[in-house]
Amino acid sequence: MMGKDESMGLIGGVNPILKIFSALALFLVAFTIEEPVRLGLYLTLMTLLLLLLSSAKVSLRPFLVLAPLAVLVGIVNMMGGRADDDVLISMLRVMTVALSITMFAYTTTPSQLIRGLETAKVPGSIVLGATVMMRFIPLMFRDMERVISSSRLRGGGQRRTLRFHYRSLMVPAIAGVYNLADDVTMAMHLRGYDPEAPRSALRSLTPGLMDLIFAISFAIVSLGVLML
Repeated sequence: MMGKDESMGLIGGVNPILKIFSALALFLVAFTIEEPVRLGLYLTLMTLLLLLLSSAKVSLRPFLVLAPLAVLVGIVNMMGGRADDDVLISMLRVMTVALSITMFAYTTTPSQLIRGLETAKVPGSIVLGATVMMRFIPLMFRDMERVISSSRLRGGGQRRTLRFHYRSLMVPAIAGVYNLADDVTMAMHLRGYDPEAPRSALRSLTPGLMDLIFAISFAIVSLGVLML
């Protein structure tokens, strides 16, 4: 049974493997629903479930970062002559990505993810890739927020041309990603990390009560909205 992370609420005690499949299922269900009202209801219920299980200690960064992208997608669809329902669905599906990221990446520590994958006998190279990816998502959002804040301090909010946004936002963000990748690679080499080396786990993960509660709640909400 996994120890609960008090800083993440009850959902911190859910098996990370279960959260991975739940995040993927959330994404697939959202793309199955073709009505904006039902999709909006589904996202609202899932957000409430996440807040309930996390004791409202969940990060809103993915929602804040992806909200402008959702608006941009909606504008592009409107300019393309899409129906109003299609525009709303496209915007809500972008926000589904934010909810999926929050459900997994912001409620799972790297140590929990490693323990879950190693308990499931996943190859070491995949464990390493999944761990780095999970840690990369919050760092990417943090760096993007810093770049945006720096741009505003320099008067970037007064100039909104596409070229300016590309040079002042995208270029620093991409450069930061490459620098982070170099730092991770160098740290692994210095520590002699070998993903294929045999490993042992101090505590193996076994299904617990929180896993059952989360799985049943997720299934009830998903099936209930799909059957409406």
